[in-house]
Amino acid sequence: MLWRQCVVSGHYTGGEVFLLDNQVLKGVPGYFVFTPFVIDGTDTWIMVNRGWVPAGNYRDELPEVLTPEGSVVVNGAIHPFPAATMLLGGETAEQVGPGISRMQTMDPGVLEDTLNHKLLPYVILLAASSPTGYVREWPVPGSGMERHMGYAFQWFALAAVLMIIFLSVNLRTGQSNE
Repeated sequence: MLWRQCVVSGHYTGGEVFLLDNQVLKGVPGYFVFTPFVIDGTDTWIMVNRGWVPAGNYRDELPEVLTPEGSVVVNGAIHPFPAATMLLGGETAEQVGPGISRMQTMDPGVLEDTLNHKLLPYVILLAASSPTGYVREWPVPGSGMERHMGYAFQWFALAAVLMIIFLSVNLRTGQSNE
């Protein structure tokens, strides 16, 4: 299901917003805003990444995050939870304001414990056309570092094979001349 487009109707829970810390966009520090979303007609919850907001000059300055009330239609792409970063201690949701928690990584287990509800194992990256979000400049799949790492591996493997061929040909030639 990853990277497939989806359109879901439902409502944001309105109880909690999670800010994913240490997110930089064009050299400016900020947060990704995650909000739990309940799918209409079910008891199924999914996290929606509503985009990026700039951080304040100080840690205690929080961005103004508004959550739409009532029924909304969310469209976007299915994406895995953001990869965990290196943490020095156990992940917790730091309560930084009324209904606002700041996290270093979006750990589904911690989110479920904080919300007291089971979540789907992926998130929705809110589409740029959706009116209920913030700055959304999502990466295109396969356009990042993975492609460059593949090319690097390919060239280093080719260099290693050529070195083995060179050594085996020259060592045999040196032995037959004696």
